[in-house]
Formats: sequence, structure tokens, C-alpha cells
Amino acid sequence: MKTQYRDPRGLLNWLQNVSAHPEVLCALLEAVESFDPAMIRRAAHLTDDQRALLLRLSSTPLPLRHQVRLQLRRQLGPSLVDIAPDLPLPGILCRYLLFQFS
Repeated sequence: MKTQYRDPRGLLNWLQNVSAHPEVLCALLEAVESFDPAMIRRAAHLTDDQRALLLRLSSTPLPLRHQVRLQLRRQLGPSLVDIAPDLPLPGILCRYLLFQFS
């Protein structure tokens, strides 16, 4: 998770806006491509709980399914939305690729 200075699409700066909405925080963390522990430590707007959670996540590898989703999204880009339903995947995996939460 990188700040806007290292990644303009970084999510770190948005966390201050979702403190009261844990479901939004979980959705944002599902979309994270990487974590930057140094920036997490320096982010003044994070609560102690958020900082501890992010630092814990930064020290563990992303699950394989998450890495596969990221790679497919990088390779297929915006066309993934159109291609995913036609992939030979179970519906639950297709929804996972498209971040369709139920």
C-alpha cells in the first residue's frame, strides 16, 4: 500500500475516510497490490489499530488467489470485465476477479 507520492492510485491516504466503515476498509484491502511498511509507519492519519493491521498485512505474502487476480487484471486490463464471464471458471471465481462482493 503506497501513498499518492509513490503511487497516485495508492489507497493509504483514503483510509482516514473509512474509519467508521469497516466493510469499506475490508474492500479496499482486497484491492491492495502491495504494502509499503515505511509509509504505513509514517502515515499520521492512521489509527493505531489501522497501522497495526497494515503492518501485519505488509509482513505476510498476499494469498495466491489474490496474486492471480492481480496478475490477470494487469494482463487483461479493462477488458477483464468483458472477458471474465467467458472464461472457463466457476461463477464464484469470476465474481472474485471482478471484485463483485455479495
